[in-house]
Amino acid sequence: MTVHVVFRGPIRRPFEAPEQAIETEEGTSVSRLLDMFGYSPEEQRAMVVHRNGTLARAFTRLQNGDRIEIAILMGGG
Repeated sequence: MTVHVVFRGPIRRPFEAPEQAIETEEGTSVSRLLDMFGYSPEEQRAMVVHRNGTLARAFTRLQNGDRIEIAILMGGG
C-alpha cells in the first residue's frame, strides 16, 4: 500500500524531501512506520502524528492512500 508522508518543522527526516510517498505493508501501524524511518522510542514519544487530519496513536493502523503528517512536540514561553 502507499501512504503519503509529510514532515513538519525542524525534524530529522529519513529522506531529503519534506514529503514522500512510501510503500509499506497493509495494516502497518504508526509506530511501525516511525520504526521504519529509524526513530527511537524516545524520539517517537516527542512526536505528534496526524492521519488524514486526525490525531493518530502509535497503534493506529494505516490504510492505502492515507496522508500522514509527522512533527515534533515543541514547547515555548
